[in-house]
Amino acid sequence: MKTINLLSFIIYPIVICFLLFIPLLGYFGFELISNLENRIPSYQLFGTKYNTVDLAFPLYISTFLYFVSYVLIILTFYWFNKLIEQFKKRQIFEHKVIRYFRIMGNLLCISFLIRLITGIFIHYKDDVFVKQNPIGVNSIFEMPIVILVFGLFFIVLSKAFEIEKKQKEENIELKQENELTI
Repeated sequence: MKTINLLSFIIYPIVICFLLFIPLLGYFGFELISNLENRIPSYQLFGTKYNTVDLAFPLYISTFLYFVSYVLIILTFYWFNKLIEQFKKRQIFEHKVIRYFRIMGNLLCISFLIRLITGIFIHYKDDVFVKQNPIGVNSIFEMPIVILVFGLFFIVLSKAFEIEKKQKEENIELKQENELTI
């Protein structure tokens, strides 16, 4: 129980900061969109190079999708905090816990798909959403595949908890039948 309390103590301020970060992220996205031609003079869409002055709509869509992707990750932390609160109440194999795991997994998988689709079709560099160093990635958590792995892990956990919940209910029914037999 001490571990859950420690995790809750660590996650709660992170969730609050992340939720407060959403408007700041929106500001950076708006600043990028309002100054798009100067920040990103050209980009590649489906392998063809375009000047932003001539055709900027794909960059607007890409910026919006990156914003949505980050918001989905932030919401995952929110649901993780709610999951920890359920664990603190010792409600481990409840329907809410299973639902929280499934929601977190789906949010992360959707975030992965958004980043993958955006990354495949459009290529550009900016300082707000797409940051690259010589090897292409600053940290392991900026790699979309890690987001997918965590998403699938949470979905698998939801299935495991669902199986355990059903098993627990069957055991309770068997126990009641045995008591009636005696």
